[in-house]
Amino acid sequence: MKFCLFILYILNAAIGSSKFNSDAKWSMWKVTHRKQYANLVEETNRRIIWQANLQEIKTHNMEYKRRRVSFKMGMNHFGDLSSSEFQRIYHHQSFKQRSFVYIIQEVKPFLPFNNSFIVRSVDWRKKGYVTPVYYQGTCGSCYGFAATGSLEAMIFKKYGKLIKLSEQSIVDCSSYYGNLGCSGGSIIRAYKFVMENGIQSADTYPYTAKAGTCRHNKSSTVATMSHYIKVHSNEEALAQTVSTVGPVAVCVHTKTRSWQFYKSGILYDPLCKNYTYDHGMLVVGFGIQKDEYYWIVKNSWGSRWGMKGYIWIAKDRNNHCGISSYATYPE
Repeated sequence: MKFCLFILYILNAAIGSSKFNSDAKWSMWKVTHRKQYANLVEETNRRIIWQANLQEIKTHNMEYKRRRVSFKMGMNHFGDLSSSEFQRIYHHQSFKQRSFVYIIQEVKPFLPFNNSFIVRSVDWRKKGYVTPVYYQGTCGSCYGFAATGSLEAMIFKKYGKLIKLSEQSIVDCSSYYGNLGCSGGSIIRAYKFVMENGIQSADTYPYTAKAGTCRHNKSSTVATMSHYIKVHSNEEALAQTVSTVGPVAVCVHTKTRSWQFYKSGILYDPLCKNYTYDHGMLVVGFGIQKDEYYWIVKNSWGSRWGMKGYIWIAKDRNNHCGISSYATYPE
């Protein structure tokens, strides 16, 4: 009898300890990511989602340790969102080919490079071409961040100055060209806005993560462009361009579970499609790890996502996630 009571005591202690650890992790996560909820009911529901996500991450990472998957997942600021909620908030209008036809007259023909110019690896961050990672918030403005990223690199290459450009001006002012503010848009329509109006710096037109009234001031612009170049839709052409020109704006498919909690490693996900696109990003280089090639890609989901805001996407794996399908850069 005493032995049974002792076992029951041990079990209760273990359960209590587990609950304490779970409570502590939840509290720490809320503090880290500054999460606040309207009431206890909402917090309870969010915690249930968070707990399920945490378990999924643990299960995935066990597979990573067994070398059955190529990347790790980690808890982040998206932890209290279900998969459907995450996709609804962070994936907006698809990037379709008709978007590129929209301003075909401004496209300068892409000239293939000599293969001898392709290097094994390049990282334009190390050469000063890339501004810090930002968080787009719940505004579907990825197209603006991808466009400004490529423009910032172009300016640095020409003038040696790294200037943070205004995504907010693109969000607020490019609806005339077909973009939808915080509900999505296309990179080339952002280019069109800059071609005709120029663009201000983020200092004079800061990001708010909300669509607002256009406050663009041509007298305050710090950059412009005459046209953009559409890279041929294959990974060799993209590699040639990235290795010789600089960072390139791309459109990728991110509507898979792996994207929400990607932490590190080379993302290869069989569910990631190469023929549909929902997110604008910036390729800043490529590299190799243990005979596996990868693209170095800058995201706009904040520095607490991925590898300080970056992701490695599998390279030369049948255009994984559609990374080379709609690559562009300004001149």
